[in-house]
This record gives sequence, C-alpha cells and structure tokens, in this order.
Amino acid sequence: MAGSMAIARSSLVGSLGRRAVAALRSHNFIHRPCNAIGWRSSQKRNFPLQPHAIAAKPIIPLDGQEPELSFEEIQNFEERTNLAPENIQQLVSIFKTLAGQKRYLDYKHFEMGLPLVQTLQEGMLCSETYLSAFQAFDLDHSGTIEMDEFILGVGRLINGDNVSKENMTQCPSWKRISRIVRVDRDLRLIWSQRPRTVLIVKKWNEKPATDAMESTARFLGEKGLFVLFDPNDPELPPLDSMYARAWKQSDNVDLIVAMGGDGTVLRTIQWLGDPHNGLLMPPVMAFALGSLGFLTPHPFENVGSMLDRVLESSMDTPLYCTLRSRLRCEIISPEGEVTAVRRALNECLVARGSGSAFQKLDCHVDNKFVAQFQADGVIIATPSGSSAYSMAVGGSLVAPSVPCMLLTPIAPHMLTARPTILPAGCELELRVPQDARATPVVSFDGMHEQELQRGARVRVTTSMSPVPFIHVTQHLDDWFHSIRTKLHWANKIR
Repeated sequence: MAGSMAIARSSLVGSLGRRAVAALRSHNFIHRPCNAIGWRSSQKRNFPLQPHAIAAKPIIPLDGQEPELSFEEIQNFEERTNLAPENIQQLVSIFKTLAGQKRYLDYKHFEMGLPLVQTLQEGMLCSETYLSAFQAFDLDHSGTIEMDEFILGVGRLINGDNVSKENMTQCPSWKRISRIVRVDRDLRLIWSQRPRTVLIVKKWNEKPATDAMESTARFLGEKGLFVLFDPNDPELPPLDSMYARAWKQSDNVDLIVAMGGDGTVLRTIQWLGDPHNGLLMPPVMAFALGSLGFLTPHPFENVGSMLDRVLESSMDTPLYCTLRSRLRCEIISPEGEVTAVRRALNECLVARGSGSAFQKLDCHVDNKFVAQFQADGVIIATPSGSSAYSMAVGGSLVAPSVPCMLLTPIAPHMLTARPTILPAGCELELRVPQDARATPVVSFDGMHEQELQRGARVRVTTSMSPVPFIHVTQHLDDWFHSIRTKLHWANKIR
C-alpha cells in the first residue's frame, strides 16, 4: 500500500505541482490515518477506505470557498451515486484542483486526475476503466466534463456500475461480488463473498470437451455451486435442476469457466453481450482444449486445483487477472440510423467479402477525416486481437493491458498505408463512400457478418465493459509465454 501511495504522490507532483499536493495533504487527501469505513445503515456508500488512507470528512476546496453544491444538489447526487455527502464533497475538491480557474475539464486534465481518484480507493479503480470513460461522462457532448458530470461519472465508476450514456441517469442497484484491485503493476481479483453461480462453456462437437464439462459440473456441484450451461450448445448434458440448468438472459453469473480454444471464448463473450448489472463482465477462467489458445492459458489437467484456488482466493492468496478491453461497434445506415450494436473482443473487420474488387473506405477519427484506404479491407483490433488477424497482415503485437485500438489495413494499394495504434479514448469511423466499386461486409470476431451499403458506416469505440481473465502468474508472464510457445516469437533461427 505504501508503495502505491508513493507512486500516486510522485504522479501528482509531475502533473499538478507542489501547490496542489500540499493543499491536498493539508485537507486530508493524502496520508491521513483513519479507521476503515464501511456501509452506513442508510445504505449511502462511503469509499471503502483502508487504514492509513484518507479521512472521510468534508473537505475545504483549494480556493478557500465553500463547496459549490447546495444541500439539494448533494441529496440528488446521493441518490444517483449511492455515495455519502462527505465523499461527494471530496470529489468537488478534486474537480476544483484539476480545473483551476475553469469550470470544466478537458481530456488532458481529466487524465491528470487519475492519481487523485485512485487515492480515494487505494488504486481500486484501474486506469484503463477511468481513462476510457471520458466520453460516457460527457453527457452533453461538449467535449469537456463539468463538475456535475465528473461527480456522477466517478461515483458510478467507484460503485462498479455501467457508465454508458443510456443509464447515467439511473440509480445503481446490483452489486457484483468480484472486484478488481491494482497492487503495484498487477491487477488482482477479490471476491466480496464466495462465488455462487458458475457458467461452463465448451468447444462444440468434441467428445473430450463434453466429458470435461460434465466432470467439472459435478466437481462444482459437490462444492455447493449452481452451474449454468451454454444454451446454444448442441451437446448439453442431462440437467439436474437441483444444481444445473441452461443459462438464461436474466441470470447473474459470478464466474465463467471456458473449455476449448480461443473460438470458444470469443463465441461466449459474443452471446453474453453486455452485463446487465454492472460495469465488468464476469471473470473468465479459460482451460485449453482447442487448437490455439492465446486466451486459454491453463491446462485442463489442473482444473480441480485451479478452481479450488479461484474459489478460495483472498488478499493473502492473490488471484491475478488481466482486463481485456472490447470494442463497441455501431452499424449506421446511409440514412444515419443505428441498425445494430455489436461487441468484439478481438477485432471488427470491414472487408471485400466474396467479391474480388478492392474496397474504398474513408477513415475518420473523432469526426475528422484522416485517410482513404484502398485495400482488401481494414481491421480495427483490440490489444487482445493484435495476435490474431491483425498480426497476420502485418500489425504490431500489443500487450493486452495497453489501452489502445489498432488500425490495420489489409493488402493496401499504397506503400504508405501502415498499421497504426490509436488511443483507447478515440472514436473511429469507417465509411463506405458513394463512389465505392463494391459494397464491403463487416464482421465482429468472425461472427454476425453483414453487408454495408454505400453511404453506411461503422463507428467503433472502446467498450465500457472489459473482460477480466484470470491467470496465476504476475503481470505479463502469461502473455509472453503464449507468444513464445505458440508463435515462437523471437526464437533463434538455427
């Protein structure tokens, strides 16, 4: 804890200067011992502070004036964020520190606020989630964030609720039992209580995978867990209603156990869609029973001991995880209507399909034209997808924890069209021009293929709901092991 606090203070000095740090320390934001604070009887939530964290008490803003919120406004934020009044006033002080003489934050100053917001929870809010939420906070589409947008957005992030524009006005209701905690460079998965419901998915039409699923379901059922199965699986085992049944849309899942290859994981994330109860997808524990497994690092032979370790994990027995970002993709008709919204864990592909003519695609970033590609197609990939189709056509390998999107043209008819890496917070559009020779098709992780008419476009942003993948080694060890053993990356040529 002391190490993470030192890193946060070092970042503050570089970003906000000595005056801001001194002011925050004098107003109890930094290094103030206090007792741990939990839930109030009124269910208004204080930040889950740890010993030697910050004091939960009203804070005087840096300019010496009273907070710019009335009693009625504080009550309104209490209802919309489930936070206690003193914590709302702390967010007011953070906003005023970042904004200075202005009454809004641009992206640069919003980014500078990450160490301050993380200080409130000892780093429990990960940087990827915070930085990618800028557009969702900006409710009035002004390109900046005002005080009320900042308080509402950060409050909902801390509570672990979805921060999409559609539900920012709703009150939080469900609390998931898994939480991501950053310790130094590692992310750890912590259960607030023992998992109760496990979804098991497997590779289809494979007898070994079916046998593995049945034995794992019995193992979990004997431990008192309720087991759900993939309802689309053509080989569902006989279901015992006492402890197992097929998954339904309304079910809350605490843990996903996948058995197969990368295709099994991608298919499962696709049909699960977005979590209807929280910001994060349920954590995924993936066991290799397929042909290639960048997303399935665990051997099935260790399934019993691995699941025991996952179910009984605590801060004393850390459970490491990687937050893998997804893409949110809108298909927009020539008339400007959003006809479909898809998610992709690996990539969104706009390509020529079965036709032989190359495609013309206009690329816009944050509503500004940047290039016209003449190519077989264009891939927009996540860091997880950087080792898939994007890599096969010359794209860079990117570690899964890096917040970014990859823009990779396929066989471009120009020597200067190189693969590009863009920040995760940008909005990327691929438009089919009216003079295009042929109409392309769009697909998402190789599924949901759809033709795009001239004038149609695909708008891609980073999704607000990343997927936690559980692993047993620290930081990037699993990723480097995968690219070395499965791609033979950087192997010596003999």
